[in-house]
Amino acid sequence: FERFAVLHILRRHLPDLSVEDLDLVSTGDVHDNQLDAVAFVSEGRLIADRAELIALLEEEERLDLELLVVQITRSHKFDRLKIGGFIRGLHSFLSEAPFFRENARLAQMRALKEMSLRECKERDVPLRLSVRGYYAADSNLPNDGNVPGDFAQARDILLSIKHVDEAEIEPVDRQRLSDMVAVDRILEETYNLERY
Repeated sequence: FERFAVLHILRRHLPDLSVEDLDLVSTGDVHDNQLDAVAFVSEGRLIADRAELIALLEEEERLDLELLVVQITRSHKFDRLKIGGFIRGLHSFLSEAPFFRENARLAQMRALKEMSLRECKERDVPLRLSVRGYYAADSNLPNDGNVPGDFAQARDILLSIKHVDEAEIEPVDRQRLSDMVAVDRILEETYNLERY
C-alpha cells in the first residue's frame, strides 16, 4: 500500500515516475523518522545523486529545488500524534543536524540536500528550496477542522528553518488518493505509461 500511494502522490510532480524509481525515493523502514519517501525535483526531473545535481547546476543559472516528502499510514483516522511525528521527522531532516537517528538511506538523502546547499553557495548559484509534505491516511478527513489546522502550524514551523523558502503540508485522505489514482489511470492509458 505504501509504495502504491507514494507512486501516485509523487506523480503529481513527476508524471513519468516509474515503479523502479520508487527505490530512489524510498527511505526504508527502521529509523525513517516517519518519512516514507523523499524526492528532490528540479525542472520536472528527479534528482537522485550528485552527478545529476552537478549536471543541473551546470545547465541552470538558478536552482529551484522542490523537496517532496511523503508519509503513508494505514490508520483509519488522521492521528494527531502520528502527524506530529511526521512533522518532527521532516523538521529534523531539514535542520542542519538531525534531532533523531537516521537510517543509512535517509542519511544519503540528507547528504544530497546538504550538497545542494553547498554546491549552490560555492558556485554562487541562487537556490530556492520549496518543501511539500504529504501525509496520507486510509481515512477521510475529519469535519472538526483540527487536522488541517495542524498542517497550517507545521507550514509555519518549516518556514522558520534556514534555507526553506516555501513550505506546504497537505493531508491526503482516501478520496483524494482515489482521485489521484483515477487521473493516473487515464494518463497511463493515454500515454502508455507503466502501471503499478
